[in-house]
Amino acid sequence: MQKKALVVLCIILLPVLAFAANEMYHGGSYDGYGMGETAEGGSTLPVELSTFTAQFLNGVPTLYWKTESETDNLGWFIYRNAEDDFTTAERITDYLIEGYGTTSEPHHYIYEDANLIAISGDTYWYWIESVDLGGAFHRYEPETVIIQGTPEHHETPEIPKQYGLHQNNPNPLRDGSTEISFRLHNTARVEVKIYNIRGELVKDLYKGIAYEDDEIKDIIWDGRDENGVVQGTGIYLYQLKVNGKPYEVKRLIVIR
Repeated sequence: MQKKALVVLCIILLPVLAFAANEMYHGGSYDGYGMGETAEGGSTLPVELSTFTAQFLNGVPTLYWKTESETDNLGWFIYRNAEDDFTTAERITDYLIEGYGTTSEPHHYIYEDANLIAISGDTYWYWIESVDLGGAFHRYEPETVIIQGTPEHHETPEIPKQYGLHQNNPNPLRDGSTEISFRLHNTARVEVKIYNIRGELVKDLYKGIAYEDDEIKDIIWDGRDENGVVQGTGIYLYQLKVNGKPYEVKRLIVIR
């Protein structure tokens, strides 16, 4: 009788234990896509993505992303939407942006959405999606771009003065140098510094007095650090300090 009771108890418990083990493995339901995870939950993506950013540069939405490693990565598709909803997003790449297969080296990608016709003030969401050799798709959290500029008119309106730190030009910096400028409301002592993405100082670029309402131009960065070493591909930060206090920070991209 005791053996019979034990057998019956095992038959009852086995499905329960199997279900519990399955839930522990999968971590329950998972409906999002994040770095290092797939929709199935918990599994590692074939691409280790360390950076993904989108900016409105030189009149064009520009996407930049960096991978630390890739495994069986065929390439990338890019999607865009005017709202934060991937289910209605449009795939804007007719072709697969080629990946690097299997590599443990960092790689950099850049994509310019030159075909977008937009109005100043519009916001767009962008997604990147990798495709592996098995045909599986892996999507990453979106980045947003706010369109900036003056809408077209029959008469050219007066362009208001832009105060604060301006976007560097050209951006990305591919070779040569890039120019940084700014304008302040009041006369002040100013500094401009370049940092890498880890927050480490790369270059003390400018120190001086900025006078009220004068635009300071011709601050040139040649892509080198304090020791003259050429800086590699990546995202860099440039900071404007006013009277010794941080005032504004912007990002720039270097592509080598």
